[in-house]
Amino acid sequence: AIDATEQALQTLALRFLPLLQIDTAKIERNLYSSATMLNALVPILGYAKVKQLYYACRTNPPDSRDSFISYISNNSELTADEVAIAIRPERCTSSGL
Repeated sequence: AIDATEQALQTLALRFLPLLQIDTAKIERNLYSSATMLNALVPILGYAKVKQLYYACRTNPPDSRDSFISYISNNSELTADEVAIAIRPERCTSSGL
């Protein structure tokens, strides 16, 4: 059983894993076109404003970090720099770094 498992793992590592490709552009499009990044702005803009931004951008959602920052800064009182800081990964994943 151990030999079969080892062989299966070797086959996986040699034949399947090299075929996997990470599409970073698609990941970025999906991230910024979803409501996920807007949630990072709730503590700053409040729920009502974020909800308004969400519904406003549903027809033409941002598809990159730059377009997200531009959209938010053009449609809120935040500057582009403030938006960029607010959506930094360490700010979104911990308590207010």
